[in-house]
Amino acid sequence: MLHPVTFTRRGEEGFETTVRLEVEEGTSLRRALLRAAEVDGVSVSPHNGAAAWVNCRGFGTCGTCAVEVVRGEVPPAAVREAWRLDFPPHHAGSHGGRLRLACRIAVHGPLEVVKHPGFWGQEEQSREDAEQDRESPSTDQGARGLGRSSPLPHTGE
Repeated sequence: MLHPVTFTRRGEEGFETTVRLEVEEGTSLRRALLRAAEVDGVSVSPHNGAAAWVNCRGFGTCGTCAVEVVRGEVPPAAVREAWRLDFPPHHAGSHGGRLRLACRIAVHGPLEVVKHPGFWGQEEQSREDAEQDRESPSTDQGARGLGRSSPLPHTGE
């Protein structure tokens, strides 16, 4: 049985393309996207940039095939996937808790997924948020990504 999968690739600066494909029941989403490779001139790879060559090949350990499941039913993440999605640059609850690894999703019904920008597909900031950040006073961006809003205290060394 074939199921419709809608794949949207979001790029830098708001660029977005959407394609639709039919996926065989039980097929890994990652495998289906890699097999399709390109639809109507649009890359449907679950990886961005160099991640197409530097990834775990579907073992669920690198996180480069992360996609946001916008519509459709998928079972809860297993332990390995949940661990990977709670390890930087991803974090628990990113993309409203809808971020999943394409290699860990077996297609059993209609799906709509979004591939976000960034090496791991982790970037979730809207253009409006990015513009607001540019206008506001600077913050320690590196620390914020680790769950801290200020630099580490000086230890005197």
